[in-house]
Amino acid sequence: SFPDSGKICNMLGDKGLLAVLIEELHFAETRPHDAYHAMRCLNAIIGVSSDVKSRAIELGIRNAMDISQNVGHCSHALLARESDIGISMV
Repeated sequence: SFPDSGKICNMLGDKGLLAVLIEELHFAETRPHDAYHAMRCLNAIIGVSSDVKSRAIELGIRNAMDISQNVGHCSHALLARESDIGISMV
């Protein structure tokens, strides 16, 4: 079950887990393995809740996923695969 709504708000806030994971994708070129793990986490959490997916879109997940997908297809197959999955979900 999900934590209480206050904790969910903290997770979805501008400094919360969701924002941190999305930000990590922006560093895919220099830290592709970290971006891969962030992408895996994002795929898991945006697949669970339409509210989380909507908030991720507000936080710029599409642009971040484009970055991680481009890096992945050039140099990190696992990142490419997870990015492709994520893009298909948003």
